[in-house]
Amino acid sequence: IEVRAIGDIASTGTIASRGTALIDAGGALRNAGGVVIADVLDVRAAEVANNSGVIEQLGAAAGRIAATGAIDNRAGRIAGIGAGALAVTAGTTLDNTAGGLVGANGA
Repeated sequence: IEVRAIGDIASTGTIASRGTALIDAGGALRNAGGVVIADVLDVRAAEVANNSGVIEQLGAAAGRIAATGAIDNRAGRIAGIGAGALAVTAGTTLDNTAGGLVGANGA
């Protein structure tokens, strides 16, 4: 699946793929309470806001979540559940407070 926007992508629902999920936002990916789940994640955005949301990679291939600015994962979950590495890169800050979780391999 490919989800692209020149500006923000906002989701409180589910974005799911049994293959690769390419999410490309010129602005922010706003996943407030939503779910983004795929075998392979390729997320590119100016900012990622995953407040109380879930972003998970399930497969064996490597994936990434890359923000040129901040990643806000307050009370959220970013995880690589499968065998594939999941690189999480913030250009400025990663806020993982309020019980946020960034983990890998069943974390």
